[in-house]
Amino acid sequence: MSLPQRIGAYNDCFAIFEQAKTSGARVMFDDYADAKIFTLRMQQARALQREEHKRIYEPTSPQWGYSEYDHLMVRHPVEDTDGKWWVYIDLAGSNIIAVEPLGQKPYEAPDAQ
Repeated sequence: MSLPQRIGAYNDCFAIFEQAKTSGARVMFDDYADAKIFTLRMQQARALQREEHKRIYEPTSPQWGYSEYDHLMVRHPVEDTDGKWWVYIDLAGSNIIAVEPLGQKPYEAPDAQ
């Protein structure tokens, strides 16, 4: 099955992106196949929006090749204990617990002479 190449075929995807854009969301399906197709459609919707922005905006514009939903991650489907399948849409970086710099030397004050 190929995905539609017209952005208008993805109004449902954009509505879900819109709901998820500030705090994330999850969408439930009865089976894995439907959940997987949904993830592919979500990615395609974003890709088409980026292409549309390349047609609308000049290459010097920050909007060129941009999707307003690029900060969202569409995860692979996950099955719950009831046999339902969930697709999580998370904000990028929302699952980061800590950041530690690597390879930096501690600061040493120059000798006072």
